[in-house]
Amino acid sequence: MTGLIARLQAEDPSFDPLALALAASGVSREQFVAAHDRVTADGYFGPINDAEWLEQDGREPASVREALKVLSQVHDEVSDYWIEVMTECMDNEDRCEDDFENCPGHLIREKWAESNDISKDLFREVIEIYGSLPF
Repeated sequence: MTGLIARLQAEDPSFDPLALALAASGVSREQFVAAHDRVTADGYFGPINDAEWLEQDGREPASVREALKVLSQVHDEVSDYWIEVMTECMDNEDRCEDDFENCPGHLIREKWAESNDISKDLFREVIEIYGSLPF
């Protein structure tokens, strides 16, 4: 089964909700991957105490609590996915007939995906471990 993000990227290859959320949250991709790995390793193979994690992996955050904080920062910045759609004139039809290219009444924004649904796809493994997002 193809996830929501993959389906959206099939239509818009430039769509990268993780990159957008990382930029908005100030979390680096490396921090995000380390936090995600810490949570999923603990959930699938744990519990793993912080000292063990540092000895085996060495990346920060070492604690699941801190890793969840990092993931939460990114989650909070995931946004809805909007597209621009051409429609019939919603402005002044007389003006439209005279100057179709400059008529603002044809282009509208339409929400294609809710941020919550995008987050569910981005944090699929975390949800699998906890049953829902723990933040």
